[in-house]
Amino acid sequence: MTKVEKSTLLVFHLAQERQASPDKKHFLSNGTRIDVPLHKRCRVFALAFIALSRCGWRWLCYVTICEIMIRPFRGVHPQIHDSAFVEESAQVIGDVHVGEESSIWFNAVVRGDIHHIRVGNRTNVQDNSVIHVRNGTHPTILEDEVTVGHSVTLHGCYVERGCLIGIGSILLDDVRVGSHSIVAAGALISPSTLIPPRSLVMGVPAKVKRTLTDEEVAGLEVFWKNYIAYTKIYKEEQLQ
Repeated sequence: MTKVEKSTLLVFHLAQERQASPDKKHFLSNGTRIDVPLHKRCRVFALAFIALSRCGWRWLCYVTICEIMIRPFRGVHPQIHDSAFVEESAQVIGDVHVGEESSIWFNAVVRGDIHHIRVGNRTNVQDNSVIHVRNGTHPTILEDEVTVGHSVTLHGCYVERGCLIGIGSILLDDVRVGSHSIVAAGALISPSTLIPPRSLVMGVPAKVKRTLTDEEVAGLEVFWKNYIAYTKIYKEEQLQ
């Protein structure tokens, strides 16, 4: 299946139904019978219904747009808590656990195919971020209350509780970021770097600039709490 087919699968169901018969068959426009096994986790975005009457026949045309979002790899399915939120355009694949009140946002990719990924409770992974792993050696772990900003790359690394990972930053294999730290926007943390707790990390390659103040550490709560609030709003929108 191509990338286009994965992201937006456009299927035309042309059902021909005689009014006197309850039986329905599904055809393409050329008359070929089709069976469309949609993935059980596909999300249906739009359903267009067209009804035409012709000589006692009723023609039903369904246009279904589906997005394959959450899918297994080699028989291992993602485990997503009921209170978590995965936006329709995100991709969550394989051995991935997403905890309570956590959220995965627009166009993010969380690919647990060759090792596992764990997203703790009340953690958010924002738009266009990519989380992957190193084959067989380095999973990616995000503890509770971590904020991962837009367009971040996390690869085979460990982020402890309460951290803020800034926009566009990159964390490479075997990096460990200590709790309640800030990784500044655009920072590149080299492989096997250990960041102490409560650090401000900046630069390319990234270095610890200073220790965060008590006030700055307390202020980190704002980020993950905001995303719990955003999740509630988006879930309410889906119900309308």
